Amino acid sequence: MLQLCRVRELAFPGRKRLLQYEKTARLVAGVQRDSSFRETSFRSFLLGRGTNTRRKVSVSRHLPYECSDVFSVVKNVQHYPDFLPYCTNCEIQDIREAELTAALTFEHRLLAKSETVIYDIAWEHPTSLISVAENTTFCKKIEYSWKFSPGVNGCFAEVNLEVQFNAATSAFLFDSFSDVIKEKIIDSFVQRLESSNTTKIAVD
Repeated sequence: MLQLCRVRELAFPGRKRLLQYEKTARLVAGVQRDSSFRETSFRSFLLGRGTNTRRKVSVSRHLPYECSDVFSVVKNVQHYPDFLPYCTNCEIQDIREAELTAALTFEHRLLAKSETVIYDIAWEHPTSLISVAENTTFCKKIEYSWKFSPGVNGCFAEVNLEVQFNAATSAFLFDSFSDVIKEKIIDSFVQRLESSNTTKIAVD
């Protein structure tokens, strides 16, 4: 058995490093993965999926609020440090009609230091908002696209996150906790709505 493990180690010399990447990903996500997930993720990387540095995740949610109320919470980026995970500071650098530029600072125990990301944000009240950042430490481009549409007893909020990473290893890390990320994104805004004075729409 020991000899077989040694053969696998020689056949895939990057295996130990990839497993370390995944361990880091689990720490970021705050979740545990079983061995079958680890083997599947590693196998996917070997099959070439890790060479694609583009990733996209989407999530939509029906919320018992008016579109304009949900839109306002997303648009008010200056309040992100109050509720968005890992966001510690926001500085509005420029504001124009239906556009603004904001510098958002993020901190996490796994980062060597905090990072400030410049986002260009544009919107159409109260139906859509898009924010774009380029040339960050780990990414060539980050794009959030929000859409808000009326629904029965509330509205539908949909967010699409598209990321182009600088390296395949960063994209592989992202794969390990992308589900957690997309839920945290929408949940943080929902919790902000619930903790504010925003009026809920009564369910018939």
